[in-house]
Amino acid sequence: MADDQKPLGDAEREAHSRLIADLAMEDAPAVAQPKAILTAGQPGSGKSMIVNRVSVQFQGVKEPAIIVDPDAIRPTLPYMRERIASGDLNIPGAAFQDAGTIGARVVEMAAEGRRNIVYDGTLSNVKYARMSIENLKEQGYRVEIHGMAVSPDLSHASTYERREIQIKSSATGFGRGVGDDFHDQAVSGLVSTIGTLQAEGIVDAIVLYDRQGNVVGSTRMEAGHWVPDEQMAEALKNAHENPNARTLRDAAASWETASSLMKDRGADPQEQQKVDSFRDVAVKRSPSPAESAAEFERACSEEGKRIVTRATSLDERLVDKWTALNKTHGEITAAKPGGPTWMPGHAAKEADWRSQWDASAKAISDNVARRDRIAPYTQAPIPGYPSKVEEAAVTKVQRRDPQLAKEGMAFRAEERLHRAQAMAESRTQQQSNSQKLSR
Repeated sequence: MADDQKPLGDAEREAHSRLIADLAMEDAPAVAQPKAILTAGQPGSGKSMIVNRVSVQFQGVKEPAIIVDPDAIRPTLPYMRERIASGDLNIPGAAFQDAGTIGARVVEMAAEGRRNIVYDGTLSNVKYARMSIENLKEQGYRVEIHGMAVSPDLSHASTYERREIQIKSSATGFGRGVGDDFHDQAVSGLVSTIGTLQAEGIVDAIVLYDRQGNVVGSTRMEAGHWVPDEQMAEALKNAHENPNARTLRDAAASWETASSLMKDRGADPQEQQKVDSFRDVAVKRSPSPAESAAEFERACSEEGKRIVTRATSLDERLVDKWTALNKTHGEITAAKPGGPTWMPGHAAKEADWRSQWDASAKAISDNVARRDRIAPYTQAPIPGYPSKVEEAAVTKVQRRDPQLAKEGMAFRAEERLHRAQAMAESRTQQQSNSQKLSR
């Protein structure tokens, strides 16, 4: 289908906006001090993590927010419903225009109703971002930007992987795609927008996250000054231009998934060739097996040090508590009721004392048991010997980065196999030489 779709008329957009806003405001009550969270990040960067996190925070204080997402609005447009039903993968420019305009209008309606707002967008256009922020500030909103500092290498691959997964799982064969140029423009526009908005000081806070949800940059406005005085645009550029090993590895894996799914569905040959080319470049940039193994070992070593530090600190606290418990236990023992057992009230006093003594003794026993359990984790691993610390460190790294652990362990296992084979061949050669000499 050619990209000749006309955008909706003003009346249609207004009606669509009102329908979305009214439905959303039913579940989000008005609040005295409203807050607006604007997400920022190129397509495929993982902004849904931010939306989920801040939504839970709003729910936690019993002030749920309205979620406004142009990507979610787009499929609800009348002409898009028809395209999706037919499995048409092409998204016309009108759909982006309509969804963006409707999303902005829903934000205005929500602000008029003093609702908390989470706007899920790229924040790549400084003009529209500034207009929206100024409008919200005029209505008494605290406005924060929460953005993704993710390398374009990974986000670009993720857009294709997401599209192919959606196509496979969709009854109509539709998947939400993102043009390469649109993605790249969003990357450059995001850095520019963040830099401009921070320089103008019109938002209350800027927070940046990596793909794992860790905060990698944060600053807030206090008395007209940024605290700390750090440039978030620079943090973004650093993440974009200096991807770490995990990012490169994940990007290659995403391209591989997209390529494989495209082959399964018999995608357009030119599109397949393009994705395969992206995949090949990503694979070349990925860490070698030896580099992955070294990174895995470094991660395990650092995690092991943290485990020992935490266990040692806990053991020290338990020792202090053990000393206090023993002192209390001694005082309880010394306070055992005396006198004839037939005296009135003696039995009750002794029962009460026994209860205190038993509880004190149990507390000491529990304390000792806890120290016994953590004792194996207070000693740094000795190379070549089994260690609880090493086992725990490997488990933690596996959970945090399963692909790195898989590659690192596989490489080391292969190394051990090669060494064993080399030793076996060496022994065989020595035996052969000995036999020759004996003859």
